[in-house]
Amino acid sequence: MDQHQFHQWLHHTDQDHQPKVYILGGADLSQYSIAVECRHRMEPLRNEQGVMHFQSIDEAKQHLIKQGVSHACLRLFTPYEECGTAGRMHYSDMELPLTND
Repeated sequence: MDQHQFHQWLHHTDQDHQPKVYILGGADLSQYSIAVECRHRMEPLRNEQGVMHFQSIDEAKQHLIKQGVSHACLRLFTPYEECGTAGRMHYSDMELPLTND
């Protein structure tokens, strides 16, 4: 999803109906990205250079706070079979309140 489109969506929607936003990370990844759930699909947040990447969770959180997002979900992926249930997705979700602490 284009950054500008995301910004417009947020500012034309009330706080209770904001899209579901994920900060994505993984066991073998050095950066984080942001994805927005749109029509039951996850779309990565993009700018002119392509998919936006962040060096830390805090950097991604600050970006979302500046956009006016009040909460997000941290989704951590693991490529290792021993971490998770057989036959299921290898990720875990954790709710992330977005505040300026």
